[in-house]
Amino acid sequence: MWKVLLVEDETFVRKALKQIIRWEDMGFQVAGEAEDGAEALEFIRNERPDLVISDIVMPVMDGVELLKQTRELGLDSRFVMLTCMNEFEYARQALEYGASGYVLKLSMDESALQNILSKVDKELADRVERKAQIEWRQYQRFYEWNWRNYVNPDTLPRRHEPFESLPASVRSCRLVLCCALHGAEPFSGRDVLESDLLERNPKAFVHEFRKNGHTTVFYWSPDEIRMKTNGDRPFPYAGVYSSPCTVEEVPAVWHQALRQLDERWYSGRTGLAPLNREGLGLSAYVPLPWHLERDIIQSFELMREQQADMLLNQVWRFMEEHRLPMHLVKETAERIDKICAKIAGLNADHADDLLESRSHGELKLHIRKALERYMTHRIKQSRDLTDHKEINKIIDYIKRNYDQDVTLKAMAKYVAMDESYLSGLFKKKTGETLIQYLHRVRIEQAKFYLEQTDWPLHEIGERVGFANVNYFFKIFKRLTRLTPTDYRNSLKNRS
Repeated sequence: MWKVLLVEDETFVRKALKQIIRWEDMGFQVAGEAEDGAEALEFIRNERPDLVISDIVMPVMDGVELLKQTRELGLDSRFVMLTCMNEFEYARQALEYGASGYVLKLSMDESALQNILSKVDKELADRVERKAQIEWRQYQRFYEWNWRNYVNPDTLPRRHEPFESLPASVRSCRLVLCCALHGAEPFSGRDVLESDLLERNPKAFVHEFRKNGHTTVFYWSPDEIRMKTNGDRPFPYAGVYSSPCTVEEVPAVWHQALRQLDERWYSGRTGLAPLNREGLGLSAYVPLPWHLERDIIQSFELMREQQADMLLNQVWRFMEEHRLPMHLVKETAERIDKICAKIAGLNADHADDLLESRSHGELKLHIRKALERYMTHRIKQSRDLTDHKEINKIIDYIKRNYDQDVTLKAMAKYVAMDESYLSGLFKKKTGETLIQYLHRVRIEQAKFYLEQTDWPLHEIGERVGFANVNYFFKIFKRLTRLTPTDYRNSLKNRS
């Protein structure tokens, strides 16, 4: 409600003003009365009413002087002047000082007051909106800092920097926040307000913070916030809302709400649920072992489709069982997508689908679809590399099994050819001996691992098929003119 001060030296006029209209139906509340300008100025200084309805001609201090002194104090209360037929010059002066309008006492009725109050209501609402827009960057820094502190707390200094960025006025505000997992669907603070979650206050302002398919709505109010419910509410998306809290409580409340939203992410349940601050802490989680993600990538690189899918299911079960935060699950999916796309020589164009997924199961469907596309492309590329069926069969075998013991003798047996004949035929069709081709495939994969991982060099050598690390170094330098160590260092220097 907008707070109203009535200033009128005649008691019966003040009484008529209070009774002529249903103030609360218009969004206003009469918070005080004064008989003259001096008394009114003291009230304005202490209570900061949103609207002052003042007579012009009064003892001690008239209405125009009251308006002037209010502006000199730097206060922006709206003013509506009550005037008689012979006081238009005073009314003109009041308008020059920023009064919103005036009402003739003799023709004052419900309709006249409704019209002027509607105008003032819009002015006040516009003022709140303008102030929120001006201060948005200050709040944005606060939201960004808290998000980074949630995602990766070890990278931020332990200080109260986010609170220092906020306007001083926020210290007296109360806040309700609501986290919603809406994916690619349009969503805004209006959806929260229309959910009938709380009683709207025209002085309140709303901010939205969007990240990876989820939005947190911040409802700030300088007055007490009245909730309409404390339980679950129907809602088209998974959502969590808090009870009113102070600005100092925001970091803990927001982080707890995000963790509770994680539960909805795994269960796939929709609806708005109240934040359970007692039942949900910010306990540490078990990180995903790197070897699980690495094994998916290697299985994909070797074109072992069924094995890669089995490992993907294993990773998804691990994350669900250990309740990894949703943002880490999406980061993992995005990382696997980018690496596998690079292996396939394609652009990773599934990022939006991955990051905007609304449940753990939906995300797995998207990443599986992406990997199938990349795998299909790789299989298609591996076919018809030469005009000889058996040579293509050997090339395909090498790409899928370069980490195994591959020999000319074994390949001759694989395609039922004489060993010497195969050796000459392979070089004729590819321009390389079979062993030279095998080494090139292995070194290209080793280069990929050097670029994308921090694995030890001996492990990379073993994973691409070199049983002896010295032999791995020798072949790597022969084909690249750099040792694996120098190659990795050159990548770091370029970065």
